[in-house]
Amino acid sequence: MMQTDQLAGGPTITRSHGIVVGGFNPGGGHSGRDPILDGMVADSADRLRTLFDADVEIRFNSDRISGGAFLREGHTIGVNHVTVRLSETVEFAKRHGLDPDEQIAGLKADPHGPDEQILLRINVDARRLKDPSIANCNGGNAYLYEAVPDIDTAIARLDEVCAR
Repeated sequence: MMQTDQLAGGPTITRSHGIVVGGFNPGGGHSGRDPILDGMVADSADRLRTLFDADVEIRFNSDRISGGAFLREGHTIGVNHVTVRLSETVEFAKRHGLDPDEQIAGLKADPHGPDEQILLRINVDARRLKDPSIANCNGGNAYLYEAVPDIDTAIARLDEVCAR
């Protein structure tokens, strides 16, 4: 079951409740751990929907400290995907082998303390890039994964690099 937001017959924004796989519930966080994180992801979803005039899905990991707005294409997510991804804590960065000082890009919005910050990144499959040579990661497929300081910059960067 998903919660849906639709503008006058246009593209929708849905919130995923995840799927059950082997006793786990990936994407099952439904909402962010706190209103700031959740609001930033919702804002990103709305702006992705406007930029691409396409359906968007909001997903959070089960721990609810990491989530994002994912551009939907047809019935798939993850093929030629474009996401604005936020992770709430420095702990999350360290757990995933990231250097928090490099990943944070200066965004500090979490009310839980000085070591709690929101990491904001864009993720674009190379097949969606105007210039696929700028892809800087390869996890089976090449993609651009880039820290940005705020949602305005994330949306502007997506507008700049994504082919339509």
